Amino acid sequence: WLAEAARLTLKVRASVMRTPLGGAVCVEPAPSFVESLMLTPRGLTGPAVLQISSFCWGGHEEGSAAQMATVEFDLMPDTPEEDLVAWLSGQQQKEPVSKILSKRLPSRFADAFWKAKGAPACRSQPSARLGDLDGAALASLAEALKHWRVDIEGTEGYARAEVTCGGVLTSELDPDTLEVKSCPGLFFVGEAVDVTGWLGGYNFQWAWASGYAAGSAC
Repeated sequence: WLAEAARLTLKVRASVMRTPLGGAVCVEPAPSFVESLMLTPRGLTGPAVLQISSFCWGGHEEGSAAQMATVEFDLMPDTPEEDLVAWLSGQQQKEPVSKILSKRLPSRFADAFWKAKGAPACRSQPSARLGDLDGAALASLAEALKHWRVDIEGTEGYARAEVTCGGVLTSELDPDTLEVKSCPGLFFVGEAVDVTGWLGGYNFQWAWASGYAAGSAC
């Protein structure tokens, strides 16, 4: 159903589920990021996905089942769930639910999300009008909007990655020079070290700073 909403951008809050599916391993405490989510014909991307992807991983084989995780997206991060229920209750009762949602979301996404996720959550028909939903259904719709869960099935691999996770443990390195404690004269810097920064230039800064520290010590 996401293909119907491709090439759209949404502001969301992305977070890793505390108990994800697929045997994934999550760093605790799992952070959340309010960023842009981009929908493409190939799947989900954008700053929200790139940020949260660093905090959930599993096996080392690309595409292995152990790597898969569940990410939760809050489609209305600026509105508490109870306020969202109140807002829905105050809208025109005769309007289609998808039209109501399009006041807060891009219309193509609102329509596709309502048909695929919202209507089933409310146990309603895709053609339903707002007045057809009782209080419990409105609460279910608000919950679906605030807790859209997506099982990650794969990535586009190393060639499209922004940054890599893992590497030489920092505990094995001299913190001032990045020299391997057990092997004098051997240095590791940048992405070769188990250091991963958020988006915003932090990984570049780490690469330059660690390279400078190691180079100065040679």
